[in-house]
Amino acid sequence: MGAGATEFTIIGNLLSTVWSFTALLMAPLSELFGYRSVTIVGGLLSFLTMLLSAYSTNLTSFTFSYSVLGGIAGSLSTFNGFAIIPLYFQKRKGLANGIVASCSALGK
Repeated sequence: MGAGATEFTIIGNLLSTVWSFTALLMAPLSELFGYRSVTIVGGLLSFLTMLLSAYSTNLTSFTFSYSVLGGIAGSLSTFNGFAIIPLYFQKRKGLANGIVASCSALGK
């Protein structure tokens, strides 16, 4: 695509920024639409992100598909795994949180 290391670093940092700002909206969205629905939409959006990123031909389309859509998809698909732990676990919350964090990192 003719871009250097600086441009791709900015794209990666933009992904983290969008992911973090989208996380602010996750609790209200999950309460409104349900944990399962939001997570499924996040998974489908992750698929769309990878598909669009694979076929992007210029840096602008890659930035939008990977950073913006990827950040939103990542937040939608991983937030609820951590948010529902207190709802289902009274004991061993730390173990459940560790398992979710490990599986989340493994999926990436």
